[in-house]
Amino acid sequence: MDRMLKNMTPHAVTVGGQSIPPSGQVARLEEHEIEGDAVQGIPFYFLQQGVVTGLPDPLEEGTMYIVSRPVAMACRLQQVVALTRFTRDAAGNIIRPTTIKAPMAW
Repeated sequence: MDRMLKNMTPHAVTVGGQSIPPSGQVARLEEHEIEGDAVQGIPFYFLQQGVVTGLPDPLEEGTMYIVSRPVAMACRLQQVVALTRFTRDAAGNIIRPTTIKAPMAW
């Protein structure tokens, strides 16, 4: 079965030699901050993961959605993937990802 990639980030991505433009929809992971006690006078907050927004419901059959790694990890669906295995330049800056990866569903 042929699968297609849909980019759910706000920018074009290039992976495996293919440039994939943004779809116009952006998947995000909501976060909530809960204030804790300051640490040596520095404000401290707990970060609580919220829900994923911006993905179609239901997901389209045969489509894999490129999202940020936090979104992919929160979804734990094989159709929701993140970019990985980055090629870097001599200074360690990311040039391009070489693969896509889906988190394992538990």
